[in-house]
Amino acid sequence: MLSYYGVVSIAVALGALPGAVAATAAPTATPTASLAPTGAPTAAAVTAAPTAAPTAAPKSVLRLTVENVDFATLKADASLLALFTSEVAKSIAFNAGVLQAAVTVTVSAASVNIRADITPPAGKTALQLKESLASDTTIASNLVTTLGNNVAGLNAALSGTLAVSGIVTSSVAATCGAVLDATTESLLVANDTDPETNFDSDTWGHADYKCAEDMLLQAKQYKKGIHYLWCVIGHCATRCESHATATHRSTGYNDCPTAQNGLTTVIGCQSAVKNMLGFAERKQATPNFVLARKYYTEALTLWPGNCGALGYLAELELQLRDETAASAKLLNLCNICGPTDASTTTVLKTYAASGFTVPSHASCTVSAAPTPAPPVLNVDCKPLIDAPIEQLLKAGDHNHETNFDSARWGHANYACAEKMLMEAKQYEKAIPYLWCVVGHCSTRCPGDFCPTKPVGLVTAATCESAVWNLMGFAHRKLATKDALGMTKDTKNTTDARKYYKKALGLWPENCGALGYFVELELQLGNQDAAWQRMIKLCDTCGADHRSTKVVVKTYKDSIFALPWRASCGDGSSTLPFLGVGPSSYAQQGSPGRAGVVAGIFAFLTFFLGRR
Repeated sequence: MLSYYGVVSIAVALGALPGAVAATAAPTATPTASLAPTGAPTAAAVTAAPTAAPTAAPKSVLRLTVENVDFATLKADASLLALFTSEVAKSIAFNAGVLQAAVTVTVSAASVNIRADITPPAGKTALQLKESLASDTTIASNLVTTLGNNVAGLNAALSGTLAVSGIVTSSVAATCGAVLDATTESLLVANDTDPETNFDSDTWGHADYKCAEDMLLQAKQYKKGIHYLWCVIGHCATRCESHATATHRSTGYNDCPTAQNGLTTVIGCQSAVKNMLGFAERKQATPNFVLARKYYTEALTLWPGNCGALGYLAELELQLRDETAASAKLLNLCNICGPTDASTTTVLKTYAASGFTVPSHASCTVSAAPTPAPPVLNVDCKPLIDAPIEQLLKAGDHNHETNFDSARWGHANYACAEKMLMEAKQYEKAIPYLWCVVGHCSTRCPGDFCPTKPVGLVTAATCESAVWNLMGFAHRKLATKDALGMTKDTKNTTDARKYYKKALGLWPENCGALGYFVELELQLGNQDAAWQRMIKLCDTCGADHRSTKVVVKTYKDSIFALPWRASCGDGSSTLPFLGVGPSSYAQQGSPGRAGVVAGIFAFLTFFLGRR
């Protein structure tokens, strides 16, 4: 059996796909753009096609995979690649009923994936051509025959039987310039007044997110943009990451409307489009602030870390002259996105121009000057706590050290981690969340954005120690739900011990970690170890420290007697701890055989005396 070399991908288009290898041009990089509230997006570079110049007409798109062809071999032989590409275009042109000049082919790796953007013939729309191709059952056989008969030298690139699979048809919009130049009325279906359905994609092809950004941010065509965006959002669910067809996966979700902005998930795409809908409603000649707020809220429900939507929502409050609400929205933006994010800097400028006094939130300020300790971060943890753990994690990433989805939820913060553990008791969810928190200790401490600054810890060492302590707590308390929804004890005391040691190695006076370590030994029934760690806690932190008081109560609730120690306060027992009484306590701390016997006798005497 021949070895498998890969799949070759072919795209038929008026220009090369970003990152693909065209027959006549080198690969072009995929442009990136932010979701900042303002600023024009970077336009995608277009590689000139070797055939007829593009027109404003929409195109039909045909995608397929030619299997068992080694893309590397094709790419290495320019003549073979050119012949292969030409024969693919000829075969597809035959099935489409167009001249070969109307078809441009781009070839990319993963066997050979093919995308064809085809100019429809006169009298036929892009949608009609798409439907015609979708019902054509001869595309695969014609292409196999054409390539097998006409591409000399193709055998050198074959790793098996030549075959065609994964045929998908769609349509793309006319050039963005043509859409921007057209009147709003000419883009709409006659007699359809519903902006959610009346963009005429049969005539103009389906809408494109980058063109929508140009329409709103550069051309300021807000009314037109509303109709256009409703066409865009319909493709998020069918072309982005949760859409699990082999074709979409093999092309890396390049068809996702927001892929050029770095967003390839359904949720990210829908959130971005809802954000732009809110912007369009707010900026049109007769603003609809109710709908704008609705769309911003929906965008943030889908993706709480969407900095663009957070910024636009703050601008909406400024536009409505609600200073209190604007200040709160600005604080939330700063806490989640930071002071240097493009959305934050833009909103701060808008704030200054509004006539309101810019609030002096520490999290909105980039300054080396010392500032007073800020209050506990005013970030709404409720969406995080309410969401199931699966929604917080990156799809396909099972490493809890890296799989918290900060792109969607914003970077984790210590205050929310404490709520997650101490109030919601979500131990499993807190573990990946804490791994996101600890990564910021070394980069943000000391400084205003040190994760633990609100609790008075401002160095990298004390910050990491505090997070490792909570990590140990989460592992010690861990419980998960099985497939039937039943809670199952899955505590990991080995990792809990490891994290408590890391916490105390960084900061030996961490009273929280000292106390939790005592509780771990009690939980495991390690009597001597619990006693030794209790002494360390009392001597280091004193009887009045909250950790000491909590552990004294835990000790009293356990089956073990609390050892006497002056530093543990009056609550400590005078009962010998399994044979280690006050006399031997000060000497060694390890009970001998006689001491154990005496301790058992003393314990039984104490116990029976209480009955």
